[in-house]
Amino acid sequence: MPAPQRCDHCASPTKPGEAYCSGCGAVLSWSTPGGAVPPAAKAFLLVHLPGGIVRKEALAKPLVRVGRGRDCDIVVDHPRVSRLQALLEMREGSFWISDAKSSGGTFLGDRPVHAPVRLRSGDSCRLGRDPEDAVTLVYHEEA
Repeated sequence: MPAPQRCDHCASPTKPGEAYCSGCGAVLSWSTPGGAVPPAAKAFLLVHLPGGIVRKEALAKPLVRVGRGRDCDIVVDHPRVSRLQALLEMREGSFWISDAKSSGGTFLGDRPVHAPVRLRSGDSCRLGRDPEDAVTLVYHEEA
């Protein structure tokens, strides 16, 4: 008997044909019935670190991992950020953000992100509970 398939994000068991993980909501396959990859929005994040440092990070992949870990696509070296803090996923032509079960939480505005939330250009996401010592991500779509 073959080993069960597991989600790449949270390692929950998955069933053949499922589009989203029942454990974390991550997209399990980017293939469409025609075999094509959905078009990606041209988007980027402005990463605001405490102390006024800002950098621009392109969202060039359909799945972007954000966190302190060196294996993340966007590495945020800050003690309040988890090794894997958040996931940004392309769904239906837009990016969605979800918390990756981080210790400090991910917030869209002042609301905690419990399930994937669609991002709109200008949305501000905070990594961590303390607004005074948190990293802020500002999402932008290019026209």
